Amino acid sequence: MSSILLVTPFAPQRDGIATYAAQELKQLRAQGHKVDVVSPLASAAHYHVALGNPAGVLKLAKLASGYDRTVVQFGPEMLFGRSRSAVARAGVWAALNVLAKASLLELRIHELEYEVLSVSPIERVAAKKAIQSCDRV
Repeated sequence: MSSILLVTPFAPQRDGIATYAAQELKQLRAQGHKVDVVSPLASAAHYHVALGNPAGVLKLAKLASGYDRTVVQFGPEMLFGRSRSAVARAGVWAALNVLAKASLLELRIHELEYEVLSVSPIERVAAKKAIQSCDRV
């Protein structure tokens, strides 16, 4: 089977995405896949990468290059963190393009900030390119 990097908030965090990720991890392993978890916060994950800015997503891309597939449990807070300016957020979207080139990329979009995209042309264009670069959304 394949090697998968699962990017997500993870246990012991108690939220819906972390719970969903634990269920998906169990299912993927039962199917015979080798799965490692990366989380932005201290957790039971195999790796911890401080996301929330382009540099963090680029570090994730470097790590993901060793895997067949990367699955990102997409939540704005996890990926953008304190990147609030349109330029900084567009940089995070651009870094997702690099991640898509490093490994087959699947985004599980749990939440998207439509209002931000509707008023920020630079971020809207960057988001569209990043989402189109994914193998599966």
